[in-house]
Amino acid sequence: MSVTKADITIIVITLLSAVVIYYMVTVRDVTNNEAKTLSLMIDGIEHNYDLKNVDDVIEFEFSKGVGRLLIDGTSVKMEKMPVTICPNQICSKTGWISNPGASIVCLPNRLSVVLIGEGYVEKVDAVTW
Repeated sequence: MSVTKADITIIVITLLSAVVIYYMVTVRDVTNNEAKTLSLMIDGIEHNYDLKNVDDVIEFEFSKGVGRLLIDGTSVKMEKMPVTICPNQICSKTGWISNPGASIVCLPNRLSVVLIGEGYVEKVDAVTW
């Protein structure tokens, strides 16, 4: 069994396709994907903040205490809260978020944080019946 020109052509096309797909998924230019706005929703009331013009900490009241968002440039993190305020600590364990569309959610306190930027388009990612 010998290797023909057709075999080599198929191998080269497959390898080039893999390199192009890898580039499109991981190495592409993400300069426009910088978060510019912070959307904070508490109990269904939305507050928007321009990340360039906001302090390093945003404080807000819950029924059982105070929550804080830490801001570092275009990155946002939920400060750890006592277990009496947030029992599961999922929101603070999320860590720093910085990409448009990234979110932090605290269900017990009805809080959601979403970063919005130029590259962010809100769309449905799945539908179930």
